[in-house]
Amino acid sequence: MRQVLTRVFAVIMTAEFGGNLFTPLITFVFFATNSSLFSEPTSFAKRTMLYGLCLSLGKISSLVANTVVTALSDRLGRKFALNASLLGLALMGAMGVAALLTHQPLLLITGFILFNLLNVDKPAALAIVGDVSNQENRVTHMAVLQTVIALGACLGPIVGGQIADSTFGLQTAYALPFAVAGLIGLLGLWMVSLCTETFPAERRSNNLKLGSMLKGYFALLKTPGIWPILILLILCQISWSTYYEFIPPILKTHFHFSAGQVGWFVGMIAFWLILGTGVIIHLLKRFLSTKGILWVSAIFVFVGISFSLLASLSPGSEFSQSMIWIASVPLAVGDVIFYSLLVSFLSESVSADKQGQVMGLNYIVITLIWSGTAVVGSYLMTINTQYVLMIAPIGGLGLLIAMGFFPGAFWFLRQAPHRTTADVSKPLQAN
Repeated sequence: MRQVLTRVFAVIMTAEFGGNLFTPLITFVFFATNSSLFSEPTSFAKRTMLYGLCLSLGKISSLVANTVVTALSDRLGRKFALNASLLGLALMGAMGVAALLTHQPLLLITGFILFNLLNVDKPAALAIVGDVSNQENRVTHMAVLQTVIALGACLGPIVGGQIADSTFGLQTAYALPFAVAGLIGLLGLWMVSLCTETFPAERRSNNLKLGSMLKGYFALLKTPGIWPILILLILCQISWSTYYEFIPPILKTHFHFSAGQVGWFVGMIAFWLILGTGVIIHLLKRFLSTKGILWVSAIFVFVGISFSLLASLSPGSEFSQSMIWIASVPLAVGDVIFYSLLVSFLSESVSADKQGQVMGLNYIVITLIWSGTAVVGSYLMTINTQYVLMIAPIGGLGLLIAMGFFPGAFWFLRQAPHRTTADVSKPLQAN
């Protein structure tokens, strides 16, 4: 099992590193004055709408991917999904370079759509962890996976921002990170070929009809105990998606960060994610129950996003310049711990042959939220860049209200960790 997970984690690291090269890059390709994406002067409002269109269509593509491709992994195997992700990364790299050379923003948006349409490495990895883990080590393996994802998300923006700030002899600004990402995608395809398939053919279904896939997702929604998990997932993602999608353009246009600085900022966010899953969650497990950890992480999310909003109201002050960095720590740590626990609850709530599908449902919910916040956020940015962060605290506050005023609705707040699937529908005694 260790060798299987090690190779899979290496693939996920490669995919996340390559994909996160785009994190600071997309912002500057759309908003920087030296970007060659536009062939003529373009207003800030139009650039903002195209940026929002790129984000929202990308998330809608992710919704399709997580509806279809992840369900297909329960029928065609996990390596199918991993290969799709790396292929999408290679295509995005090639189309990004072509868009800059030909001054075609729609070509870049098309590449971003394809990238997200095929980008299912994270739910595939979650399903793989579900395939090979047992009840005792599942939470640990989920946390390690989140650490690997965060490591790629940490290094990718930092490297992407640094090479975006320098052309390295190329005549076209911001083309090099796209080219590097494309090559990483090809490397990842080779790495997937070395991985072991964790979902054997005898456990797969030969029914590939879309209707049956959708029925499967609707059937999952009837699983006892799953809706409380999804409600908290939705609230958490409202805050996190608004922050993560729009903090790069806010830093660029409001705090006047360079591409390298934005890369470091986003990379440090990912470092705090690593710290959360690699260190802090294990420390909290020593002293707190699952209920206590959920509460601490939810408070972190709300405090972090609230102070980020306050910092954005006066970006020119030294206090705000420091606060925008400091506030990212509790927000990132709280979000990743909260999410890791929710994903573990989701995995425990279904049988072994539904791991891929339930992780697909997880990402369907996430992409719906991210698509919605992308549309709302881009519209608010056309009015005032400060407004976009004003919707972010809603989710964090919702978490505190839901868990504080309606604790009886959430079975994982009323019991000890490591509850089995069979226990989901049984009545529980309050702690």
